[in-house]
Amino acid sequence: MQRFPTIYTETEWQMRRRCRITVQYMREVDMNIGGKIQTLRKSRGITQMQLAAGLGVSFQAVSKWECGRSLPDIGLLPVIAECFSVSLDELFDYRPEPPCPDEGDNRCVG
Repeated sequence: MQRFPTIYTETEWQMRRRCRITVQYMREVDMNIGGKIQTLRKSRGITQMQLAAGLGVSFQAVSKWECGRSLPDIGLLPVIAECFSVSLDELFDYRPEPPCPDEGDNRCVG
């Protein structure tokens, strides 16, 4: 069976590009979320055991998050943010990029 190259419309191409950029961003988040949790925890003088007890998880789970070997459950993210009195944006270390002045708001399309 011969495979033919896929031809995308302009809109489909832009959507595929957005998805790739989103995946790249999520990989960066994967690497940063554990470090951010560790930084927030240490700055408040909380041990892994204390944080784990407050979240209802094992201290090993907290350790894995901080080492980047796993990620917190999505349902825990608002609880973690509340524990440290930060927003989810701060927890993810998210800073929106300003729009390009000549191109309008095209942050997702490169």
